[in-house]
Amino acid sequence: MTLPSSAYLKKALTKEKNDWIHGKLEKLNTKESVLFWKQYKRLFLSSDENFIGNLLTEGDNTSQTKILSSNKDKERLLFDTFLTGKHLKNEKFDEKHYEDIQNQLKKIISNDFDADADDQGDADENYLNGEITLSEVTAAIKAQKTAGKSNDGDFFHPKMLKCFSTSSCKFLVVLFNCCLKSGIWPWTSSNITFIKKADKKSYLYPGSYRPITISPYIGKIMERILESRIKVHCKLNNIIDDAQEGFLPGRNTSRYLFKMLSSLHEDR
Repeated sequence: MTLPSSAYLKKALTKEKNDWIHGKLEKLNTKESVLFWKQYKRLFLSSDENFIGNLLTEGDNTSQTKILSSNKDKERLLFDTFLTGKHLKNEKFDEKHYEDIQNQLKKIISNDFDADADDQGDADENYLNGEITLSEVTAAIKAQKTAGKSNDGDFFHPKMLKCFSTSSCKFLVVLFNCCLKSGIWPWTSSNITFIKKADKKSYLYPGSYRPITISPYIGKIMERILESRIKVHCKLNNIIDDAQEGFLPGRNTSRYLFKMLSSLHEDR
């Protein structure tokens, strides 16, 4: 069986999208049509606000500074600035800490990254290692946010998840369980968009931009399921410290700051 080419799939996807738009517009009044096109532009059209113009390399002196205008050169400069760990060289880390970071980075790049296996938990805990269920998939889709999101590299938007039928969700159950059993993670690439930082005097330097990673949304659904299981595992085994305030629901770093200030006042 010959699989269709990517060009064929892209053409078919475009046709289906256009047919859906035409069918949708036939049932809309003027006000609804204006709202529809507003949402369409947000989903499918790129924003000029994030356009990256010419960039300057940062040399030791003016004579070493170069102007980069081609997209390939700008992409290489941005990658070198943000994604090679180069920025860590200016931080005051000890040599062992810096070496550990570089080794972990190399493992991730070579797809040979394994987390520390000191605490694998109880093999009998089905809530952590059991098969993924339909209810877990539907709950993860329901929790997925859609406002202010962009398409991923497959031109997939999280709003499409909300339209998944039960059959589509069952397909995800099969897919996720195959990934869980085989240990293979198929969503290995992500799009990186560079957003302009506010109130910068110049946008000629890479440091004036902030990289945002847009990962495949289907993979994010499985990530959310695994995250939920790990949270249950940590809670049942009392792994999380009571003083932990960040990255937990109903808690925040402001609470931690308040506790610290209160302790300081009490010890005065």
